[in-house]
Amino acid sequence: MSNASFADTSMSASLDFSTGFSAGGVVYGIDQDLVRAREIVTEAALSSRYVYLPKPIVVLVNQVIQDNYVAVRLRAKSYVLDTRYEKAFETDVNLRVWHAFKEAGIGAPAILHRHT
Repeated sequence: MSNASFADTSMSASLDFSTGFSAGGVVYGIDQDLVRAREIVTEAALSSRYVYLPKPIVVLVNQVIQDNYVAVRLRAKSYVLDTRYEKAFETDVNLRVWHAFKEAGIGAPAILHRHT
């Protein structure tokens, strides 16, 4: 989180979310709906009461190595309405994302193969 100006109380925020794939043996393949996951993260940030809407909300997607297996990281970049709400914003968006991921059946990174 950073604040570019002391006169402006809004603050940029960067929140990370990971979604995973099956990683059983030597087979690695994306098994999660990444388009839907990105939509969920965007919606969660947009609908937070703490977001500063005049600034853009961007969700970046990239592949990372996490605990010796491949994962997809979704990083939400947005602005907090006021620096006093930094942690409330982070908590609000995280809870919204986790709840929506559960409803959509989007799983966390996994080492074992998922059975659908």
